[in-house]
Amino acid sequence: MRFVYATRPLPKLEFAIATRREAVPEDAEVFAVCDGAMTIRQHEGQSCNNLTDQEQSLLEGLIVESQISETTSAIANDDGFVQRLLRRLLII
Repeated sequence: MRFVYATRPLPKLEFAIATRREAVPEDAEVFAVCDGAMTIRQHEGQSCNNLTDQEQSLLEGLIVESQISETTSAIANDDGFVQRLLRRLLII
């Protein structure tokens, strides 16, 4: 699971990605949570409404990067599961 978040050192937002909830700073605002199956986006709140075009573009890029990474990871894990299952079935 990946968390796309931002911290706010003045005068602009600093975006980042964390792979664990515990790694997200306490004062950060989470904009999206991605896993292999879906992405939950935060579209409400003061920060979302006040993003500049450049910040919005950067945020979207990080969300897409997180989605691709999580999907790739899920597929890799599923392939391993399928291979293990086939091995067990062939042994039986």
